Amino acid sequence: MTDARDAAEEQHVPIHQPEQEIVEDDALEQDINPDFYPSMTIADQFAMLSRMPEQTILAWKGPSRPYKERNKQYFTTIAMIVFLLCIILFFAGNFMSVGVVLAFAFFAYVLASVPPETVGYAITTHGLRVEDKLYPWLSVGRFWFTKRFHYTLLQVEYASRYVDRITFVLQDVTEQDVSEVLSQFLLHEKPLPTFLDKAATWLQKNVPLE
Repeated sequence: MTDARDAAEEQHVPIHQPEQEIVEDDALEQDINPDFYPSMTIADQFAMLSRMPEQTILAWKGPSRPYKERNKQYFTTIAMIVFLLCIILFFAGNFMSVGVVLAFAFFAYVLASVPPETVGYAITTHGLRVEDKLYPWLSVGRFWFTKRFHYTLLQVEYASRYVDRITFVLQDVTEQDVSEVLSQFLLHEKPLPTFLDKAATWLQKNVPLE
């Protein structure tokens, strides 16, 4: 009887339990790379990075906006243009527009006369930072570079109702340094100029203020 039970136990084959694959922590540190995560979408990769501790990839300091010191002729020309516009709008009976023109003139005067502050810019695993303000990867799009005064500007598309791009002033870093890092996350492509872009370019060429 005992021999029969032993024989039955010997014939019993246990169910094989496959060993679970252990994912190394270092794998989670990989950059966004479709070859490394072939089955994940870009959105999934960004979501995965957002759940990890934020790490700074590239950081630099620079002015909060491009700035050029203006001479007296610049402010005199602006004042004359504003005065003429206000006279035309006043006699046309468009009093509300007079206030708008004066508000824009004051804003332009402040930007031209007050030097910008120095701020910190950074590209991190969570997105783009300006000081403590974070722009997550899923809220930004293409990037490109422009020139203004003696500065190189990084322009990044931004999904917002009021602002369509974010501007970063490069200083102590090169355009190539920034491009090499951002190309891992975003598409390097300059969009077609908008109506405002074309109008600003036309004014700069045909209405010299200095």
